[in-house]
Amino acid sequence: MLLLLLFALTLGHGARPEAPLPRRGTSLRAEVAALLHWKSTLKGFSQHQLGTWRHDIHPCNWTGITCGDVPWRQRRHGRTTARNAITGIALPGAHLVGGLDTLSFRSFPYLASLDLSDNGHLSGTIPPGISSLLMLSSLNLSSNQLTGNIPPSIGDLGRISSVDLSYNNLTGEIPPALGNLTKLTYLSLLGNKLSGNIPWQLGKLHDISFIDLSLNLLVGPIPSLFGNLTKLTSLFLVGNHLSGPIPDELEFGMLSSLVELDLSENHLTGSIPSSVGNLTSSVYFSLWGNHITGSIPQEIGNLVNLQQLDLSVNFITGPVPSTIGNMSSLNYILINSNNLSAPIPEEFGNLASLISFASYENQLSGPIPPSLGKLESVSEILLFSNQLSGQLPPALFNLTNLIDIELDKNYLNLTALSFADNMIKGGIPSELGNLKNLVKLSLSTNRFTGEIPPEIGKLVNLNLIDLRNNQLSGKVPNQIGQLKSLEILDFSSNQLSGAIPDDLGNCFKLQSLKMSNNSLNGSIPSTLGHFLSLQSMLDLSQNNLSGPIPSELGMLEMLMYVNLSHNQFSGAIPGSIASMQSLSVFDVSYNVLEGPIPRPLHNASAKCATDNFDEKHCIGEGAYGRVYKAELEDKQVFAVKKLHPDDEDTVHDEERFQIEIEMLAKIRHRSIVKLYGFCCHPRYRFLVCQYIERGNLASILNNEEVAIEFYWIRRTTLIRDVAQAITYLHDCQPPIIHRDITSGNILLDVDYRAYVSDFGIARILKPDSSNWSALAGTYGYIAPELSYTSLVMEKCDVYSFGVVVLEVLMGKHPGDIQSSITTSKYDDFLDEILDKRLPVPADDEADDVNRCLSVAFDCLLPSPQERPTMCQVYQRLAI
Repeated sequence: MLLLLLFALTLGHGARPEAPLPRRGTSLRAEVAALLHWKSTLKGFSQHQLGTWRHDIHPCNWTGITCGDVPWRQRRHGRTTARNAITGIALPGAHLVGGLDTLSFRSFPYLASLDLSDNGHLSGTIPPGISSLLMLSSLNLSSNQLTGNIPPSIGDLGRISSVDLSYNNLTGEIPPALGNLTKLTYLSLLGNKLSGNIPWQLGKLHDISFIDLSLNLLVGPIPSLFGNLTKLTSLFLVGNHLSGPIPDELEFGMLSSLVELDLSENHLTGSIPSSVGNLTSSVYFSLWGNHITGSIPQEIGNLVNLQQLDLSVNFITGPVPSTIGNMSSLNYILINSNNLSAPIPEEFGNLASLISFASYENQLSGPIPPSLGKLESVSEILLFSNQLSGQLPPALFNLTNLIDIELDKNYLNLTALSFADNMIKGGIPSELGNLKNLVKLSLSTNRFTGEIPPEIGKLVNLNLIDLRNNQLSGKVPNQIGQLKSLEILDFSSNQLSGAIPDDLGNCFKLQSLKMSNNSLNGSIPSTLGHFLSLQSMLDLSQNNLSGPIPSELGMLEMLMYVNLSHNQFSGAIPGSIASMQSLSVFDVSYNVLEGPIPRPLHNASAKCATDNFDEKHCIGEGAYGRVYKAELEDKQVFAVKKLHPDDEDTVHDEERFQIEIEMLAKIRHRSIVKLYGFCCHPRYRFLVCQYIERGNLASILNNEEVAIEFYWIRRTTLIRDVAQAITYLHDCQPPIIHRDITSGNILLDVDYRAYVSDFGIARILKPDSSNWSALAGTYGYIAPELSYTSLVMEKCDVYSFGVVVLEVLMGKHPGDIQSSITTSKYDDFLDEILDKRLPVPADDEADDVNRCLSVAFDCLLPSPQERPTMCQVYQRLAI
């Protein structure tokens, strides 16, 4: 007796019992036998999942089993004591394979909770014997493959408060006996194949708060007794075949606790009762996809807590009530595909929380109210296929969160359509061609895809088209040539291909033409010489255009800016270009042209532009010379590097020097400083280069004010650009080894993009030098192998690049830290080495920074054989 008393006490305090099982004849032993028998009938992975269900483990410690003390009346003594029994079985998502017919429910008189949901392969029927679980309060058999009828005996579970049989394959009718479960608060039969009418007896569940009978095959009307369910907060009857009107007895006014009501995708008829205005607690109301008629009642404006209203795809008529403007919490209003008429109420502008407004496929008329421009949160406005007219309100252009606006198939007499600098996606609709009065079309800097619709040629009044910075593809439509009033055309930074149409030459009034940064090919049509009004810009750069530059361009005497760079033009630059008296910029770099260019920068020009190399024009000094800023009379700016006298004296072979310089001048890469030419004179020599505005990287990092603007994404982008540039040099035939990669030889433009300078200069100036520091770099950047060899290889550049990467991320030269980093994990140094002037990088920035650090440490390996090639470096950084 003492041992039994000790055993009872330990169970009462939740401790593990000394013996694996209680004495023979107790209820717990019967429950164990029932569970082990059921386990033996389960298949597959089930046995592994129930591995703890063994005789040597107390059942209260089995997976998914909960025990509790229950009252037990001893027959011999007539006393009531406590004993242990199984009160809960919870095995959701346990991958059980088998059925319920082998589980003896009558063995569990004290079971309060049964959860076998989300097992997927639990099949067979629900046994009628489940009614033996008289103490059951929660039953969840959802997301399985149960079949057959719901047993009416479930109606005997008088204590149950929650029943979830959703997402099975149950058939037959909903048993009326469910109406006997007077303590029920939650009922979900969602996603089965139940048929027949909804039993009116469910209207007796006075404590029910949640009912979901959606996605079944139910027919008939909604029971009028549902109006008695005053505690109901959620009612979902979606996707059935329910018919008839919303019953008068279903007084919305009595369901004042209702928060969610979804009767979508049925065959309901009749009108929306005005008592809907009493659902003041509702946040979700949906009747879409029915046969609702009549008008939207004014009282719907009382639903000030409603977040989503969906009345779409019905037969609702009449005006949209202005009282909807009172629904200040509304996020989504979907009233499309009805027969609504009259104008859109001005009060819609009060819906400050609105995200989506869909009222397409109606008969709305009148103008679009300017108040819609106050909807700062809206991302979608769909009003197509109506009878709207008038101008598009300019205030709509201020909606910075707007992603999609569709207004086609209306009667708008627009003269200006501008949705620039948003994130609008999809194609440009062909219906745009119906806007006959359009003068200005600006859709730049969005996410438009697909082709430019040829219907744009119908907009004969257009004088401006701006489609730049999108993802448009395909050919430039010939119909553009029909726009005789066009003055400004900008298709730059898209993915357009094919040839420039000859018909474009018919746009006689064109003053500015930009098609740069596309994939256009073929030659420049000679008809572009017809643009006698072209005066501000002709920019066809960064395409795949080829052939000769047409001499007809010389006819454009008013043109000030021409950029044909980064193409494949060949042959000589036509002499007619010299007659373009207004020309101030003529950029034909990165082509395969030959011959002189207009306004060449010759010796006298350079000396004049720098006041004979006066100190006031000096902008820097490197290892091989001083750099001067040279600005010509036409405002073109160049950098002139005047070589140091010592370097001039060491140029032993003038002819070889010129050959080398001419070779370097042919280098074409976005991240390499363009070398335009050189001048040799008995008293001096200088190189003429591209001018880069911000100066070198070292000065940026040393300037506290500028360095904090040089944030992480700019730094990691710079590292990638430099890696790509050096890879390009190494891939040349023969390879070009830079020999002096430092922060002083990397320049930055106004957008903080990188340009590598002084490439190959060391080899040209000192081909036979035995001084390795002069030959191959700057102290602090020189590869360690150059201390014992004068052979300069590509891996020397790799090492120098690694130093520069650390310098960019640390904000200063790494100094001695680089030797210790190469033998340690860089994670140990992360917090210590990153530039403290910037905030700690987060998310994607942190990934980029870590990737750059990893690459840098590999570049700094002492052995050149262990270092990656620059091609491998760039591939890792470009991920």
